Order: sequence, then structure tokens, then C-alpha cells
Amino acid sequence: ADLSAVRRRLLAGQDASGGIQTATGFAAQAGGRAPRLPDVRDVLHVAGWCDKAFRYLAAHAGAQRPETSGGTFEIDCVFQGATLHLAETTEQLEIRDRRGVCYRWRKGDAWPEIASQLFWLR
Repeated sequence: ADLSAVRRRLLAGQDASGGIQTATGFAAQAGGRAPRLPDVRDVLHVAGWCDKAFRYLAAHAGAQRPETSGGTFEIDCVFQGATLHLAETTEQLEIRDRRGVCYRWRKGDAWPEIASQLFWLR
């Protein structure tokens, strides 16, 4: 089978941090309308998705090593009507709204340091 479209989709969704975006158009799929910015759930790098994406890419990689960046990934996004700014580094994931930090998880910690009600499961 020709899986070149899978490879293109995965690589197109890979951000400067190396993570691969989970989805496209999540807000519309979750019953909302498509916002002008991506939904935060589209741009999060979820381990259970990235491991499968990396496995696929590794199985289809050539002998030459790809360029790596491991840089900071920053993007404006929305969640439940709120405009947010997501910034991911090798050390942490932080999401801010107009009032300040509403989510901060330091990588390696079991729980986020800050998690406002916006991100609580209901």
C-alpha cells in the first residue's frame, strides 16, 4: 500500500519541539464551529499519539539521520472560547490566557504545577 500520505501528514504536523500535533479541526469535531485559531487539543503533543507516529516514521526512515531542532514550540490557540498561548520547551509545557499562566506542567513531574478550572474534567 502507498502510505506516503500518512508520512506527509505526520511530518506536516511536527513542530519545532519535535512533537507531532494530535489532530486538525478538533473544535469542529467536538461540536463547535471551526475557530480562526487551532484548538489547544490540536496542538498538544500527546505521548500516546507521538509514540505511534515516531514508530511509524522510524520504520520508514532511511539511513540518513534527519535534522533535529528540539526547539521551543509556541502557538496561539483556543479552548472553550478562550484565546490562549501555548509554549512548549524541553523542560515544560505552559499555557497562558490574557490574565497569565493557566496551565504549567514541568516535564517529569507527575502532575501539573498549575491547572486552572478551564482544564478540569467535568
